[in-house]
Amino acid sequence: MLRGKSVDWSHKARTLKFDLEYRPAEQERRRVAGELHDQVLPLLARLSRHVNSMHGESAKILSETIHQVIEKIRALLGELHPFDLEELGLKAATANLCTRYSRLYKQRILYEEGDEELLLSAVQELAAYRALQTLLRMFASKNSGTLTVTSVDGKSDYQILLVLRNGQQSAARTLISDLDEQDLEALAGWCNIAQMEVRLQAGRTPHSVVLSIAKEKICSAENTASAPTMVDDQSRARLTELESVVTAAQEEWTQMLNRDATVTGNMAVSVERQRLCRLVDELLYPDLEKINLLAEQLEEDSALFDSVDGIKQALDGVISAAYPHELQSLNLVELVGLSVERFKRATLIGTKIVAGKIETVPELTLEKKITVFRIFQEALHNVEKHAQASTLLVLIEPTSNAFVIYVEDNGMGMAAQDNGDGTHNRGMRGVRERAREIGATVSWQKSISYESGTLVTIKVPRS
Repeated sequence: MLRGKSVDWSHKARTLKFDLEYRPAEQERRRVAGELHDQVLPLLARLSRHVNSMHGESAKILSETIHQVIEKIRALLGELHPFDLEELGLKAATANLCTRYSRLYKQRILYEEGDEELLLSAVQELAAYRALQTLLRMFASKNSGTLTVTSVDGKSDYQILLVLRNGQQSAARTLISDLDEQDLEALAGWCNIAQMEVRLQAGRTPHSVVLSIAKEKICSAENTASAPTMVDDQSRARLTELESVVTAAQEEWTQMLNRDATVTGNMAVSVERQRLCRLVDELLYPDLEKINLLAEQLEEDSALFDSVDGIKQALDGVISAAYPHELQSLNLVELVGLSVERFKRATLIGTKIVAGKIETVPELTLEKKITVFRIFQEALHNVEKHAQASTLLVLIEPTSNAFVIYVEDNGMGMAAQDNGDGTHNRGMRGVRERAREIGATVSWQKSISYESGTLVTIKVPRS
């Protein structure tokens, strides 16, 4: 009886955790997917038809670039809102996921399907899919070689095996060395919801990563309850007393979680929004900049430029909705302060913010505010991920004609962060181009306040 009630409560607890923390983030993904599908894709399709009617080599290259953006958005839609999971089940969705990441990241990912479809609950199936998605995205984006994904329906559990063959390191070692903290936290959370175990398996074959769900954890609570057992009156009284204590504890825990539901949900959505913004920046904005440059090389065509501007505005609208709601209500100084406080809590890096005598804060349009916010967030992100800093100083300083934000760390400096593949320089160039669109400037130099580190200067004109 107690075992049955324990399994029943475990199921309810995981469902409650999903509803309070994971469902809000899932709804945010689907909101972004819907807006990309309804607002951005139609504009790209219209632009593609217009360019296809033009002639010349530049028009041909532009048409190919637009097609690439459309394909990337379609792949992104599949990641944000997995329709195939809802309609076809976990195995078919896994096969589609492997195919999609193979095209998107130009990596070889093979899927070997098992015999039978496993009957999971909707929440468990989604959690298993998101956990696998986190791993596949990491392997596809950071490794070369062939990744084989195999589903196995065993007697006691259901397994998904990931085997990497690249002649350098195994899937197990890749997982340990390359999975960043945010993805590791997401993987652990989704596995907990799915009641899935992650194992690093060694043997004669290349070391593999195994995701497994015990079949006894798939059954519904009704099927796991023990059959009624004959007990004496004294034992039954003790069981009843124990049950009342456990039930009271469960109710108290549920009330506490419900009371904090708003905070928990908002935090989950905030983290997901930051991830989505970085994802859109990485996948779409470089190609959109290329479309803009190619459009400038063609003959003067107002319809063409109107279409390109419309796409950028639509995409900015999706992204602005994905940024914190404070963008609408707070001024630039307040936004910087809020971001610094969140950064300090999230990273535990010693952070200090100093604001000069600010009598008048420049009023910026939402578009400019989004751009400055993105640049500042990118500066904080680089400090967190690459600088290996222990101290960060943010200085806000007004001038007669501009508003300046200084971000200075005591990390290893820009030269040490450059890995030789040009990624760092391309990132700097992209930030400068983004700032130039609103008349702002961004510069990097060696730290002034510390022996080592980097000083980033973001200068925003008041007009």
